[in-house]
Amino acid sequence: MKHIALIGLLLTSAACTLASSSYSENQLNDLASSLTKLSSVVDGSVRYLTRPPSPLLEDEQFFKLTTAGNPSVLAPFKGLKLRVQRVGSETAILVCRHDADIALLEDATCTAGMESHRWKSQPQTSCSFTLDLAEVCK
Repeated sequence: MKHIALIGLLLTSAACTLASSSYSENQLNDLASSLTKLSSVVDGSVRYLTRPPSPLLEDEQFFKLTTAGNPSVLAPFKGLKLRVQRVGSETAILVCRHDADIALLEDATCTAGMESHRWKSQPQTSCSFTLDLAEVCK
C-alpha cells in the first residue's frame, strides 16, 4: 500500500510539472532574463513618459504603449499571456501560460532582480498577482 501511495505521489508530481509549462528550465530562466529587460523598459516608460499610461488601458495596449520605443523586448513572450498590475507609479508584470491559468514568472519593475519564478511552485499557482508592490518597492 505504501508503494502505491508513493507511485501515485510521483505520478501526480510529474503531471503537475508537465502541466506547468512545456518549457525547459533553461528556457524559463532565459525568459526570466527577458522579463527583467521588459521590466526595465516598462518602468522607464511609466516613470518618465510625459503622459503616463492611463490606468484604464487593457494589458495588451499598456505593453504596446510602454514598449513603443523598443518593441523587440516583447518578442520572447510571444504565445504567452502578459499581465500588468499598477499601484501608483509602481508596476508588476506577470507572465502566464496562454492556454492555462498558470503563472510562470512575476516581477516588480522597481527592482533590478527577478522577484518570483512561479513555475517552480508546487502546487502550481494561478495567473494572479502575489507581489506586494508597496513592500517590494519601498
